[in-house]
Amino acid sequence: MNMAGRKFPMDNVPFFWTRQWNNSLVFSGVNHGWDDIHIAGSLEDMKFIAYYIDKRNDKIIGAAAMNQMNKIQIINEAMKNGVMPKASVVKSPEFKIDDLLTDIKDKNPKCTRCGL
Repeated sequence: MNMAGRKFPMDNVPFFWTRQWNNSLVFSGVNHGWDDIHIAGSLEDMKFIAYYIDKRNDKIIGAAAMNQMNKIQIINEAMKNGVMPKASVVKSPEFKIDDLLTDIKDKNPKCTRCGL
């Protein structure tokens, strides 16, 4: 709508995915303004999440996930609903993505894919 000249508010977090050779790569957020990356999972097993971090603001601004479709949907909803934790929390070994589900539910989201 915006490309056609009609002003329409954008409330979604940018998102894309591709599937090649039985592997799924998904990205949510933005890919500019980051100056650190935190990898959670195994690069070797091709099952990981790469968090793109703005160190100055201790903020996750994007995430790329390999073979972690459900997890990236939770991250997308957390970013959209303003409940994505600080990067320092995400980097902690105690951080579990599924723990975000309660915070997301409290915001009454409209995500049908992440079970909310």
